[in-house]
Amino acid sequence: FKRRNEELTRVIAAIEAARALPPVTRAPATELREIVDDPMPAAHGEADTHVLAFAGSTNPSCAYVEASFVEQLSVEPHQLRRSDRVAILMRIVEIEGPIHREEVGRRYATVCGKDRAGNRIQEAVTEALLHAANVGWLHAAGPFYSREALLECVPRDRSACRSTTLRKPEMLPPIEIQTGLRNVVADHVGVEPAAAVVEVARMMGFHRTGAELHRAIEDQLRDMLGVGAFLLRNGNRLYLADKTDE
Repeated sequence: FKRRNEELTRVIAAIEAARALPPVTRAPATELREIVDDPMPAAHGEADTHVLAFAGSTNPSCAYVEASFVEQLSVEPHQLRRSDRVAILMRIVEIEGPIHREEVGRRYATVCGKDRAGNRIQEAVTEALLHAANVGWLHAAGPFYSREALLECVPRDRSACRSTTLRKPEMLPPIEIQTGLRNVVADHVGVEPAAAVVEVARMMGFHRTGAELHRAIEDQLRDMLGVGAFLLRNGNRLYLADKTDE
């Protein structure tokens, strides 16, 4: 426990030190390149800053798929019976989970033919989601919903998504970030914490980012260090923990 606290303190110091460096850095055992010709907008509310990515990275990711089916309703979306709302929401979560409940509400409005999710729709969606989770039809991890409990989630590239709110840092599922970090540390042994954060952002479709996105990923990195998923060695470089290290 004491060693994990020491490791957590070191990674925080390493990340803070990296922020003070010039923007171009090199990660161990692999060359970094700057993405300069990229049409994607900055993350919601973020400064327009360059991000580096691993050249020839093989870290797995896939395109984020948004629910796009259409529901023909005879009443307003918030007036549907709870059972009907749950059925639609389960279909959305099946396609997009893990997904934040606010984003579920937006997608519910969209598939029901509405341009936006007002308070009545969001309240109706929240009530139906809570019911579905309570009876075991959906799994809730904080504000994020999936069809079942997840041990991992391959990072999804959001660069082509129609819903721009999917790129808000608070909409990124922790399990997705954690899976990305685990893959990066496994594939790039001895990677620096700051470089791991950058690579996970790239895997999720962010080519430009700012403080809020960095913080969201760093928070998950700190949590994983705190529970012993990673170790810091050889000058604050990240390694996967194994049973011999416990």
